[in-house]
Amino acid sequence: MTVPHQVLDLLSEHRGSWPCDDCIARALKRPDARDAGVITAAIGNGAGFRRATKICEGCTTEKIVTIAN
Repeated sequence: MTVPHQVLDLLSEHRGSWPCDDCIARALKRPDARDAGVITAAIGNGAGFRRATKICEGCTTEKIVTIAN
């Protein structure tokens, strides 16, 4: 499964939660959050997804997070 598919699946499985790119990368066991960041930036404002600056539910740090609607 490709990294974009893994990110989409993770966000869909955790619909309603607000993970940051670092927490997404950690959950997918990716060494670099930029992998997740490129993908979430591309999908973050598309249909079914939203990006905003909020407190990440994983690391409790204020960051840009992505949510699957």
